[in-house]
Amino acid sequence: MWRLFWMGVGPVLDGLGLIAVLAGGLAGLMGGAIAFYLACAYFTTTFFRNPPQFSQASLQGFSPGVSILVPCCGLDAGAWENWSSFCNQDWQDYEVVFGVVDPADPSVPVLERLRDAYPHRVKLFTGLEPRGANHKDSSLSYLVPECRYDVLIFADSDICVAPDYIQTVTAPLVDPKLGLVTCAYVAHDPHSIGAALASLNRCCDFIPSALVARAMDGGIKFAIGVTMALGREALEAAGGLHLNRIGSDYNLGKRMAAAGYRVELSHLVLESDTGQESLGEVWRRELRWARTIRFNRGPIYYGQIFCFGLVYILPLLLVTVGVLGPGDRPLPPDRGGALFPSLGGRPAGGRAKAQPLVLAVAPAGFYELWDLAGGGIWRSHPLARPPAPHRGRWHHSRDLAARKQTCSRTRRRPIDLSPDRPAQP
Repeated sequence: MWRLFWMGVGPVLDGLGLIAVLAGGLAGLMGGAIAFYLACAYFTTTFFRNPPQFSQASLQGFSPGVSILVPCCGLDAGAWENWSSFCNQDWQDYEVVFGVVDPADPSVPVLERLRDAYPHRVKLFTGLEPRGANHKDSSLSYLVPECRYDVLIFADSDICVAPDYIQTVTAPLVDPKLGLVTCAYVAHDPHSIGAALASLNRCCDFIPSALVARAMDGGIKFAIGVTMALGREALEAAGGLHLNRIGSDYNLGKRMAAAGYRVELSHLVLESDTGQESLGEVWRRELRWARTIRFNRGPIYYGQIFCFGLVYILPLLLVTVGVLGPGDRPLPPDRGGALFPSLGGRPAGGRAKAQPLVLAVAPAGFYELWDLAGGGIWRSHPLARPPAPHRGRWHHSRDLAARKQTCSRTRRRPIDLSPDRPAQP
């Protein structure tokens, strides 16, 4: 097939002298991608080999009261395990504050049962009329004034955390110059092609890219919405919550750094059980993230052309199969033969031998091609540019910290809401 293709196209490119341009362009793209991958490997290894060390003296007496704020929308199969894990922390003074926009939301009965099981820990607020296009931050704007304590943790509703969660994410706040602590996450136990691709992306792209950005910016200047621990004073200094913005978590970290505070990426990596996530759901989420990066990073966004080197494998294969030169005539140096020896002609036997390249294309590399208009979603609610049709969920994956026994997810089970079922402590 490639032979027939290049019988028509190859001579044209050869006559116009474009083969060298094509080869040089591919060489530049692949070189940039290789440099990016090497940087990812270096900064990721360096980060996790050097965890922060907090002395007992610095942490002695540091046990502030903590409020965990959890906006909820919809009901996941592991909702009870997720939410009850917040209520079983090895911490003395803390509360868990839940907020729901719609009083008829299916999460409300489970949250009411949770409140009955943990009356001294749980607060529940429903009917939170949206104050802006971003329903998640709108709910948080209702919850913050209701919090008893000044150390706040904004947490996603679909994560299950270990008992030392509060201790781990608040420990860096002992430094008064540190304004916000955020956590990354990886995927675990995929059960579909879409979930497997999402899992691969988290491990190989998401965290390494964040650490490369950390090196380029001289520190973390963003936040990840799965967990953000911060003080009330720092939140006010950063301008509070913005209720009409895509990528509000990213932007909060950016504003926190601009206000003179440091932002720390915790070494606690939460786990996300991607479950039965479909290719369509993965596409929509990755597209939303791409729009978020473009909206918040400006021209730096277009540097992502070097982040998806596997996308260039197909055109590289077409160039290196050895059919670009007409007949058996080698390509001269000024037409690309000096750039790639594989373009320099055919073996003496006549037929070209293709290099054994693997045709693997990362779907994430194509998201930018479609990224022409803004907008995101939080649990089916559009964010920014509401006239544009969007489907899907704000954050489908379920994060599990440390996968301890209290958060075991080997098998999902539906929630039984029958009236004779006792509360699950």
